[in-house]
Amino acid sequence: PHAEGVEYCRYFTWSSAAPFQLRWKTFCAIYDVTDSFGLHLLRPVWKDVHKLLPVKGRPGPNIHSSWIALLFERAFEHKNVAFQRLSLQTFLDVDFTKYE
Repeated sequence: PHAEGVEYCRYFTWSSAAPFQLRWKTFCAIYDVTDSFGLHLLRPVWKDVHKLLPVKGRPGPNIHSSWIALLFERAFEHKNVAFQRLSLQTFLDVDFTKYE
C-alpha cells in the first residue's frame, strides 16, 4: 500500500486514489496501442488522451506533463499518417485555459 500522493521523483507521483490509478491505466493503454498501426485500434483508445490533462481544480495528484508529451510525441511520429493527423487535431483542439 502506498500513501496518498507519494512523490518518487519529479516526474512520478503515486496515489492510491482510484481516479489517479485510472489515469495511469489510461496512459498505459494509450502508450501500448501506439505500437499498433490500424486506425480502428488507435482511435477508440486515443480519444481518452484528454483525460490525462491536469484539469484546474481537480483534486489529487496529476500525471506529470512529460508523460503526456511522450504520448503526443509517439503519435506525431507514428507510421500511420491518418493517426498523425488525428493526434495533431487532438492537440490543436485542446483548450489550454482549462488545464494547469
